[in-house]
Amino acid sequence: MDVIRKIERENMRMDMPAFRSGDTVKVYLRIVEGEKERIQIFQGNVIRFKRGTTNSTFTVRKISDGVGVERIFPLNSPFIDHVEVVTQGKVRRSRLYYLRKLKGKAARIKPLCAGIDEAGRGCLAGPVVAAAVILPYGFELPGLDDSKALSAKKRARLEIQIKECARAYGLGVVWPVKIDRINILQATFAAMAHAVSRLKLNPGLLLIDGNQAIPPHILEEALARSEKTLPRQKTVVHGDSLEPAISAASILAKTFRDRIMIALDRHFCGYGFARHKGYGTRDHLASLRKFGPTSMHRKTFRGVLPDNGPVQGSLWQQSNEK
Repeated sequence: MDVIRKIERENMRMDMPAFRSGDTVKVYLRIVEGEKERIQIFQGNVIRFKRGTTNSTFTVRKISDGVGVERIFPLNSPFIDHVEVVTQGKVRRSRLYYLRKLKGKAARIKPLCAGIDEAGRGCLAGPVVAAAVILPYGFELPGLDDSKALSAKKRARLEIQIKECARAYGLGVVWPVKIDRINILQATFAAMAHAVSRLKLNPGLLLIDGNQAIPPHILEEALARSEKTLPRQKTVVHGDSLEPAISAASILAKTFRDRIMIALDRHFCGYGFARHKGYGTRDHLASLRKFGPTSMHRKTFRGVLPDNGPVQGSLWQQSNEK
């Protein structure tokens, strides 16, 4: 036993300053890369101190890009050059307990933000599709823009990159029968809410393209089965060209809907769905006059049937509406 204690004492470092949980420290680490050695600094709050002999450890947490990052350091590690105490006891006890409770990336200063956008709202045929995308903090993707400003080739390339890099994404689809029953505005809200419910993460904030948020009761109903909490919402006019997450959502919604319309084109020959994607082009209107509407057409939309009456509502609140 005396031999073991002697070995432990020999391996204990006597040059460490006195610090405790709640202190802010700088840990200077020796990083060996081949024949070169450099010093890396990790600064943060000491949130835990585990006492022992040679196996004493302390945990330091710092905030990087809005995400809590923590590292556990063996107190007697030979790779620690030295530790500098920056401040003592400046972290409130309540905050210390909060940091201890949330592990790793679960401790966040900023809420998870999901960008929301739709595709196909103004079409005469096919579904309305919405996408929700959560991007990593500080995410940059060259060429990311509103899907309408991109070619099909660029959208296809960006779609792959977005899906590879996104922390989570979800899609929502509402078909023409429901669009005719509840109107396009409510159908768009339903598609957006369903897209949010399909996210594998729970966002704290929704960034929605346009100037109307999803009605709380629609969002709450969609999230009920997924056990997600109700997030805050922020509308962003022209958000698909201003917010990267909304731009990403617009691309995913557009590319997914385009594939649906190409598939529908094989079932409804003569309408050109693969070409115009259901929009009211001259060729599409001519096909409607010649063949009549299909089950994929929105019967309540002007131009599909004669004398339809007023056009359905959109996401954009008209200035003369009350």
